[in-house]
Amino acid sequence: MLIDWDQPNLSGSYAIKRGIKLIAYGICKKFGLKPKFVEEIYKETDEYAITLSRLNELLGIYTIYGIRDNVKYEKNPTIEQLWKNDVRRHIHIGENNDPDRQRLWEPALNQSKDTWYYDEDYYNGHEVTLKEGELPVFHVDRPFRLQTYIKYLYEHRGWFQL
Repeated sequence: MLIDWDQPNLSGSYAIKRGIKLIAYGICKKFGLKPKFVEEIYKETDEYAITLSRLNELLGIYTIYGIRDNVKYEKNPTIEQLWKNDVRRHIHIGENNDPDRQRLWEPALNQSKDTWYYDEDYYNGHEVTLKEGELPVFHVDRPFRLQTYIKYLYEHRGWFQL
């Protein structure tokens, strides 16, 4: 493996193109549009899900995917590639701001509310102490957290036994 690092930072033209596409994506998503020129943004979660699956397979990590119905409906071709993992239905009951909102998995998992934002907490320097039977939760819809996921794996490599 040879990994070159030719420039100290991202190119300005890449940043401008990426920024325009992200702004366009945000506007289009708000109005229910899906133009072809922002298609790559829509595919990021698909590619991230597959990347996590492949990485975990290489490392021998047993992976559970919690898939909500709306995701299954829209991303079924990608989800079909994940079936060699443990894929479970994931359900949210209640509104986003509801403090009594519930999150369930079928078949059931033992995950307290403390684990729901595990990846975000970990990124922010707060590592939630997992109770027995709980798993760290990382979200596919946050592909910008790949570095956080790999950092977690590196720092906890005894957890999954290489």
